[in-house]
Amino acid sequence: MIPELTCSQNKTVEVSSTEERPLLKIALIGASGFVGSALRAELLGRSHSVTALVRHADEVPPARQLVTAELDVLKSDSLAEQLDGHDAVISAFSGRGYDDPRACFVKGTLSIIAAAKRSGTRLLLAGPPLSSGGGAQVLLTSLETEKTLDWTLVGTGSLRSGARTTRVRLVPDGHLFSRDEVPWISVEDYAYAMVEELERRAHPRRHAIVTY
Repeated sequence: MIPELTCSQNKTVEVSSTEERPLLKIALIGASGFVGSALRAELLGRSHSVTALVRHADEVPPARQLVTAELDVLKSDSLAEQLDGHDAVISAFSGRGYDDPRACFVKGTLSIIAAAKRSGTRLLLAGPPLSSGGGAQVLLTSLETEKTLDWTLVGTGSLRSGARTTRVRLVPDGHLFSRDEVPWISVEDYAYAMVEELERRAHPRRHAIVTY
């Protein structure tokens, strides 16, 4: 069993990977980026089938159980068609590579939300660092108005390359930490926690934070 520590009405979930999990077909948006590459490795390492949706297909190395397709994240209708038939979509879209990355991140992610809703696909979003403020709040506000979409926004503090320790927790936003108190985390541990959330559904329609 995975221990859960109850505090008031919020849960702090100790992330662990001991029980058997279903194998899923996952669409991964931004699979060639910093966070997306870590998520791709974590998903494939658990034998999930992955459709890597990226701007440039040649940026994703071939792998078993991996299919790569190009997308325009701003074309919500065609993206919805690409998401059809998947168990879930994970978005690691960052807006990097565009003229105005922050504005494009918000616009592109709103397009992804619309596509997931249109296709009826469960959505997990890699949230921007809490310090980014406005972008994260815009997305959370948009998600909280959705009546039918199955979503989880998984945020954290700063990310950097490091070890995959698996010694991480998922906590509700604002439960244990102020926005200035969430520490950095390795991108490998962030990917681990995100896929744990995918498999366990511990925070449906919530903004969860990954921390040590």
